Amino acid sequence: MASPQQLQSLSEANTASLTRILNRLFSVFDPHSIHITNLTADGMTVIYANGTRETYLLNSKREIPFDPPLKSLDEAQERINVMAANEIGGSAGRNDITIKEHRWPQGATNWTIVGFGALMIVCIFIRGMFAPGSAYYETLGLDPNADMAKWCYRILSFLSIGTLVTHILEASIILAPKLHKYNVPLGSGLWWKWYLGHIVGGMTSAWTLDEIVKEEEKKRKSA
Repeated sequence: MASPQQLQSLSEANTASLTRILNRLFSVFDPHSIHITNLTADGMTVIYANGTRETYLLNSKREIPFDPPLKSLDEAQERINVMAANEIGGSAGRNDITIKEHRWPQGATNWTIVGFGALMIVCIFIRGMFAPGSAYYETLGLDPNADMAKWCYRILSFLSIGTLVTHILEASIILAPKLHKYNVPLGSGLWWKWYLGHIVGGMTSAWTLDEIVKEEEKKRKSA
């Protein structure tokens, strides 16, 4: 029987493959916190959590058989990977690379884009200062320049709301499928970090995700 340390190591090293197996055999959508609790030559017991942020703390348990049985427990990792590759193929839309971290964009250009996005979000809340009747309208002395104030309000509204809507659409159409592909659980803390980061920084978030994937691919080629 495998030791707790071996089970933990096997679980961490095969998260993506276990996700695919659970998805294919039991139609489990985006399982979280996958852990192998028992391993024998005939199969393994896997516990996991899945669902929304409020419910994914609840554990479910599945028995996954090995057919044929393992000759040695040392074959477990290879068998798990073979099961994931053979039974899932590419139909689940997932990659064997798993993103396990969030990273902010790097470089002056990216941070300029992030800064602009952050400024536009702030402008959503401060644009009301240019509207007649606001608490700051008279304090700022905008009454004599009412036409200019209205123009500023309209421009800020267009830019800020337009930027926010664009970033939300990008995050949903471009980033979210990438997160699914690289095994980031939907609704997890890591998923929200990437998603909200994209709402602020736009495409810089998706570009950074691509960079992490390329780094991982280089590591695998050089290994």
